[in-house]
Amino acid sequence: MRVDPGTQTPLGKELTRSIPSGVVYAAGAVWLASTSDETVTRFDPATLRQGPTARIPIGRQPIAIAYGEGALWTANADHTVTRIDPASHATATIRAGVTPAGIAAGEGAVWVAGANGTVVRIDSETRHVVKRIRLGNPAAGIAVGGGSVWVAVQGR
Repeated sequence: MRVDPGTQTPLGKELTRSIPSGVVYAAGAVWLASTSDETVTRFDPATLRQGPTARIPIGRQPIAIAYGEGALWTANADHTVTRIDPASHATATIRAGVTPAGIAAGEGAVWVAGANGTVVRIDSETRHVVKRIRLGNPAAGIAVGGGSVWVAVQGR
């Protein structure tokens, strides 16, 4: 659903009946990750209609979606990350090895916050896991900005 930021009023109706797990605006479109049908759906923000090849099949149960490093990225419950080319909708699967709590892209990498207290760094070019960073506590979310990677961790 779209919300007008000026009036804080919801506009229109729901776009899909699937169970969403995340939304991101990127490459001139709105992208919705859906846990129930294991897809990412592309919507035109002007018309709110699905674009060509609108439903892109991805890994099992996407937990989160992000945009950065020239691609869309989903963190999936099957311990994988799916890379989606926003122009062609081509996908690639990367084994991350953690149950994700969030995903972010930037600083030359894709960062997956793991529910097991690990952050996985994936090189965005080679698409390989290059580092596992132990946090000590389970992660709840992740963001990249200001030259840093920010991780929300759960206390004990």
